[in-house]
Amino acid sequence: MATTPSTIVVFTEDNINFPTKWVKVVMKQLFQYGVKDMYESGDKVFISLSYSPRGTTLKRKFGNLPVRYMRVKIDKDDDFKILQRVVRRYHFF
Repeated sequence: MATTPSTIVVFTEDNINFPTKWVKVVMKQLFQYGVKDMYESGDKVFISLSYSPRGTTLKRKFGNLPVRYMRVKIDKDDDFKILQRVVRRYHFF
C-alpha cells in the first residue's frame, strides 16, 4: 500500500442485475478505510482514496463481481471524461 492518493472508477457490466446504486453500496462495504469521498456519476462510481492499493488487493476485493475498474489520479468528473475519450480513441501499451 503506497501513500499516493488515487481514485478508483468502477463501472458495472450488468446494469439489470447489478445496477450502479448497488455497486455504490457494495463499494462502501469493500472500501471502509482511507476513503476521502465516494460518489456516483451516471453509470460510474468514483472512490477517492488516501492511498493507492496494490493490484492484487483490488483483484481480491472485486473478486467475481460484474464490474470493471480503473485506477486513475484524477479528482474531477470532467477530467475523467477527457481521459475516457482519449482511451477510447487511442490504444496504450
